[in-house]
Amino acid sequence: MRYVVEQYDVALTPARWMLRETPRAATDRRRLLAVADPIYERDDERIAPAASGTGARLAPSAVGSPPEPALRRLPWMARETSDIVAEFMASEVVRLVGPDATCARLLALDWSQFRFIHVATRGLLDAASPPLSALMLGRYDAHGAPLDAAVRVADLSLRSIAAELAVFSACETALGKDVTSEGLVAIGYTALARGAQSIVASLWRVPDGTSARLMTDLYRHLLRDSNDAPAALGAAMRAELARAPQADPALWAPFQVSVVTTGRAPSRGHATSAGARCPAAPAGTL
Repeated sequence: MRYVVEQYDVALTPARWMLRETPRAATDRRRLLAVADPIYERDDERIAPAASGTGARLAPSAVGSPPEPALRRLPWMARETSDIVAEFMASEVVRLVGPDATCARLLALDWSQFRFIHVATRGLLDAASPPLSALMLGRYDAHGAPLDAAVRVADLSLRSIAAELAVFSACETALGKDVTSEGLVAIGYTALARGAQSIVASLWRVPDGTSARLMTDLYRHLLRDSNDAPAALGAAMRAELARAPQADPALWAPFQVSVVTTGRAPSRGHATSAGARCPAAPAGTL
């Protein structure tokens, strides 16, 4: 048995209205916004020792939001982002990592200034109410003060995004409510609708280490080989499959590329169709 990705690079377009004949002109600089490895727990070692007392309460969720689940740090988040950042010049990168990976800091930035956006955090899917799906950032700052952790779809819908690629390396970020003629509406869809040329998002859970390898390989193929997003992700999947030919596709194929343009001719077979890091995951999965 052979998998489609062994012969084709696959890209999806959620809605026909998103298709454009040619891609937007890319910015000259390879500027990256990297968001990763937030502080989720009160006893996190990155919180200042003087703030290690008990009794802090989390900031309240938005009205109508489901209760935010318990979150724990994943060890590969920091390594994934560090390896990706190493592909760029230091002057090209804005990093929100650890104590800086907070909702307030992220939403204060002008997202339209970045060519690449990479978010490696936990994710929270609310398929019944897509605006409440969220990327989960820090629940505490470096001094132990509680924070609202959720960057919700409603927040993303207010951003202007001009990224060549936005990657949401979190749980089920490609999923959402199935809307006729629009596809699955939630985090990934919203980024495309707000101006991203392509997005990489997840369909299910995946072991943390596997995700880190896939994401690192994706950027290496994207930058070193001048691949587009479908070709870069396809190459990363094939590399993972080569490492473990008998591995279940659930381990190496959780991410998909969605695009708003088919204007670039790929170097290999290309299939286009118009049309995880998760709080509840077992130990070692996203």
